[in-house]
Amino acid sequence: MARKFTDPDNAKYAFDGYGLDHAFIATTGKPLIGLESGKLVSNLYDANIEKCMDMLRTFDDTQEQLRYPREIENSWAPSYNEWADGNTLFIEDGTWRYEETWRKLKKKNKWEDDEINFVPFPQMDGADTYYQEMKQDAYMFVSGSKNADGKSRRHFLYIRIRLPALSADG
Repeated sequence: MARKFTDPDNAKYAFDGYGLDHAFIATTGKPLIGLESGKLVSNLYDANIEKCMDMLRTFDDTQEQLRYPREIENSWAPSYNEWADGNTLFIEDGTWRYEETWRKLKKKNKWEDDEINFVPFPQMDGADTYYQEMKQDAYMFVSGSKNADGKSRRHFLYIRIRLPALSADG
């Protein structure tokens, strides 16, 4: 379906969105970094993850051009207007985008209630589990480091500076 829809010469692309790589990797059923017996383990050499990464490479504008070329066309931002105009088949984004953008496009274009549909990313062929991807930012403290106090102070200062900005944003 994606390859059939894509026609770069006529600015038609199968995919757009910020988190396509994370969402497709999640379909493998394996996290990139896992936890086994209390230890972090790399799954980067898992056969399904390697297969998925090879597939993601084909999205590039130097290969099959399946992804909207946002780095060229839209300053790295997804183009919701291209999606609304029917030039992008699937756009990956959070549900909050419906409230922020898609609902306005629905009203402007007088779309029916079922015009915008949400579809899950399918389980990858050969995967034996479903895996829910979640982005997690973390600050790691290297085992054996000598400056635990410095790390704690840096983290505290970051939170102290960032927290008022987050609170002001709502």
